[in-house]
Amino acid sequence: MYTPEGIEFWERINFMKAGIVYADVINTVSRKYSEEVQTPEYGYGLEGILRKRRQDLYGILNGVDYQDWNPLMISTLLPLTAWMISPERKPAKGIF
Repeated sequence: MYTPEGIEFWERINFMKAGIVYADVINTVSRKYSEEVQTPEYGYGLEGILRKRRQDLYGILNGVDYQDWNPLMISTLLPLTAWMISPERKPAKGIF
Protein backbone atom coordinates (compact mmCIF):
# COMPACT_ATOMS: atom_id res chain seq x y z
CA MET A 1 0.00 0.00 0.00
CA TYR A 2 1.35 3.40 -0.95
CA THR A 3 1.45 6.00 1.81
CA PRO A 4 2.96 9.49 2.15
CA GLU A 5 5.47 8.07 4.66
CA GLY A 6 6.93 5.97 1.84
CA ILE A 7 8.09 9.01 -0.12
CA GLU A 8 8.44 11.74 2.51
CA PHE A 9 11.96 12.61 3.61
CA TRP A 10 12.50 15.64 5.86
CA GLU A 11 9.25 17.25 4.65
CA ARG A 12 10.16 16.73 0.97
CA ILE A 13 9.62 14.02 -1.60
CA ASN A 14 12.49 11.58 -2.02
CA PHE A 15 12.08 9.19 -4.94
CA MET A 16 15.15 7.18 -3.88
CA LYS A 17 13.45 6.47 -0.56
CA ALA A 18 10.23 5.57 -2.37
CA GLY A 19 12.16 3.12 -4.54
CA ILE A 20 13.72 1.53 -1.46
CA VAL A 21 10.41 1.35 0.40
CA TYR A 22 8.32 -0.09 -2.44
CA ALA A 23 10.90 -2.32 -4.17
CA ASP A 24 10.58 -6.08 -3.87
CA VAL A 25 14.38 -6.45 -3.74
CA ILE A 26 17.20 -3.92 -3.31
CA ASN A 27 20.70 -4.51 -4.67
CA THR A 28 24.03 -2.74 -4.48
CA VAL A 29 27.31 -3.13 -6.37
CA SER A 30 28.87 -5.42 -3.76
CA ARG A 31 28.12 -7.27 -0.55
CA LYS A 32 30.42 -4.90 1.34
CA TYR A 33 28.60 -1.84 -0.02
CA SER A 34 25.24 -3.35 0.96
CA GLU A 35 26.59 -3.32 4.53
CA GLU A 36 28.10 0.17 4.24
CA VAL A 37 24.90 1.87 3.03
CA GLN A 38 23.29 0.84 6.30
CA THR A 39 25.62 3.20 8.19
CA PRO A 40 25.30 6.99 8.57
CA GLU A 41 28.60 7.46 6.74
CA TYR A 42 27.32 5.91 3.50
CA GLY A 43 23.55 5.88 3.95
CA TYR A 44 23.08 9.63 3.39
CA GLY A 45 20.05 9.70 5.65
CA LEU A 46 18.51 6.54 4.19
CA GLU A 47 20.43 4.11 6.40
CA GLY A 48 17.43 3.62 8.69
CA ILE A 49 15.12 2.44 5.92
CA LEU A 50 17.93 0.33 4.45
CA ARG A 51 18.48 -1.34 7.83
CA LYS A 52 14.74 -1.92 8.10
CA ARG A 53 14.77 -3.57 4.65
CA ARG A 54 18.06 -5.47 5.19
CA GLN A 55 16.37 -8.84 4.58
CA ASP A 56 15.70 -7.62 1.01
CA LEU A 57 19.10 -5.93 0.53
CA TYR A 58 21.66 -7.84 -1.53
CA GLY A 59 25.11 -7.08 -2.84
CA ILE A 60 25.94 -8.37 -6.31
CA LEU A 61 29.41 -9.23 -7.54
CA ASN A 62 31.25 -6.06 -8.48
CA GLY A 63 32.93 -6.76 -11.79
CA VAL A 64 32.93 -9.35 -14.54
CA ASP A 65 34.41 -12.79 -15.04
CA TYR A 66 37.05 -12.09 -17.67
CA GLN A 67 37.32 -15.79 -18.49
CA ASP A 68 33.72 -15.71 -19.78
CA TRP A 69 33.62 -12.10 -21.03
CA ASN A 70 36.95 -11.55 -22.75
CA PRO A 71 36.28 -9.39 -25.86
CA LEU A 72 39.53 -10.59 -27.42
CA MET A 73 38.19 -14.14 -27.40
CA ILE A 74 34.80 -13.33 -28.94
CA SER A 75 35.31 -13.49 -32.70
CA THR A 76 32.51 -11.05 -33.54
CA LEU A 77 34.25 -8.35 -31.49
CA LEU A 78 37.77 -8.90 -32.85
CA PRO A 79 37.61 -6.17 -35.54
CA LEU A 80 36.66 -3.68 -32.82
CA THR A 81 39.11 -4.81 -30.15
CA ALA A 82 42.26 -5.82 -32.06
CA TRP A 83 43.35 -2.19 -32.37
CA MET A 84 43.19 -1.83 -28.59
CA ILE A 85 46.29 -4.01 -28.39
CA SER A 86 47.96 -2.62 -31.47
CA PRO A 87 46.67 0.82 -32.60
CA GLU A 88 48.08 0.36 -36.12
CA ARG A 89 45.54 -2.47 -36.58
CA LYS A 90 42.61 -0.08 -36.07
CA PRO A 91 39.84 -1.01 -38.55
CA ALA A 92 38.55 1.32 -41.26
CA LYS A 93 35.84 3.79 -40.22
CA GLY A 94 33.20 1.94 -42.23
CA ILE A 95 33.34 -1.03 -39.86
CA PHE A 96 31.92 1.00 -36.97
